[in-house]
Amino acid sequence: MYLEIQQRAKDGITILDLYGKLVLGPEDLLLREWMLSLLTQGVHNIILNLERVSTIDTAGLGTLVNCAGAAGSCGGKVALVSLVPAQDGVLNILQLNIQLEVYSEEADAVNSFFPGRRAVKYDILDFVENLKGR
Repeated sequence: MYLEIQQRAKDGITILDLYGKLVLGPEDLLLREWMLSLLTQGVHNIILNLERVSTIDTAGLGTLVNCAGAAGSCGGKVALVSLVPAQDGVLNILQLNIQLEVYSEEADAVNSFFPGRRAVKYDILDFVENLKGR
């Protein structure tokens, strides 16, 4: 299954629902191009919903970091939501010391874009500890 992207909005925040694999090749290029298009259009605050992403390799991780950096350089940000522990390569992602905003719930990710709204950040270290305890 290749990467498919569907775009929607919630409270004025653009959400990209990703389906399939985020891996080296046409998949990571599709996301990079989609993000570049949004940034060029002036859309700088974006949520990437990873709930239906089955695999993320190192190229996919690089794309996520690149997207976050590109949005940040435009004065915006990228938030990740629904990182599924069963995804191949997720443990590699979690072991890296990278500043990505990750949320378990979409509502928390959306709220993170609005000062004063409650946004519960996903604690990656707690998540890893819970995985080790299983």
